[in-house]
Amino acid sequence: NMYMDYTFLMEDDSYIHFEFQTTDKGIDDLMRFRTYEALLNHQTKKEVITYVVYSGDIKNPISEYNCGINTYKVNAISMVNEDGDKVFDDIIKLTFTPVMGGKMDKSEKILKAIKLSKEITSPYKRDMESILYAFANKFLSGKDLERVKEELRVTEIGKSLIEEGKEEGIKAGEKKKAIEIAKGLLDILSIEIIAQKTGLTVDEVKALKDEVK
Repeated sequence: NMYMDYTFLMEDDSYIHFEFQTTDKGIDDLMRFRTYEALLNHQTKKEVITYVVYSGDIKNPISEYNCGINTYKVNAISMVNEDGDKVFDDIIKLTFTPVMGGKMDKSEKILKAIKLSKEITSPYKRDMESILYAFANKFLSGKDLERVKEELRVTEIGKSLIEEGKEEGIKAGEKKKAIEIAKGLLDILSIEIIAQKTGLTVDEVKALKDEVK
């Protein structure tokens, strides 16, 4: 879809661009990253450096290719060369253990990392939990994902997600109530007045009117 993964504006006014890859398509990937860089550079007039973080069993990805008189390069990082079973004492490495090598599967690594994060007192603790949650959503499903969500429930990010869920539920309930009120007023008031009374948009009220015809 030509969407960049993560891009950060640095203190020196340049951009650092991160791509996380679970597959290695070689030059095809590099051509895509080169396009990202060129567009961002053209739009912002700032330098862009790309780091490609490879997970899975990708050990020796290519990091450059020649195009005409130009050579395009990225900083390729192969996480399988790191042993994720042995770095649970470093908060930065700990965060990225799910995409490292080792004998533990991804769900075990994520769960262990989350459990250890509860004992960490660091200003980056919430960031760490957020990244682990993102990895869980990307790599896990079914019971494994549910186990991770349950483990996250008592963490800072977990509590935040619960509160957001409650707020969304309240908003959904309020919207449902507004729709029911609007339906009861369709034969009495104009669309514009119903919108003002219920907080719905004019288009939403029009859609309701079309729906009940």
